[in-house]
Amino acid sequence: MAAPNPAANDRRLARRVAKLGPNAACAICGERNLIALVLHGHHVGLEVNDPVAVCVLCLNHHAVAQERLRQIGVVEWEPPADNFIERQVAMLRSEADFLRLLAESREQAANAWEAFTRWLDGQDLDWRGWPKEER
Repeated sequence: MAAPNPAANDRRLARRVAKLGPNAACAICGERNLIALVLHGHHVGLEVNDPVAVCVLCLNHHAVAQERLRQIGVVEWEPPADNFIERQVAMLRSEADFLRLLAESREQAANAWEAFTRWLDGQDLDWRGWPKEER
């Protein structure tokens, strides 16, 4: 077993901060632990088609996104189609599926907040009169 190497740990963390930024978070679940985030990002429209459209995902949601692509027949590591139209089809399917995944996570978050408001209502708190968020 290798001995702990704090200097190497610090270098790896510094590389992650430099690549992802100090406030990076998974676009789906909000995970902020830099060790749990995919260092290279997720190519929303497939790297070969749009190398700039990248978002940060945690390792779990990157695996989910990749599997969903496989299930709809879009495989990122296969050679790109020989023609522009087929590449566009793959890119648009990839983007659409990612947006569905994002929408599902937002729906779950909305449901959780709604359940929380019902819980607050049951606590005999006058929470609806609490100070408004400052903008």
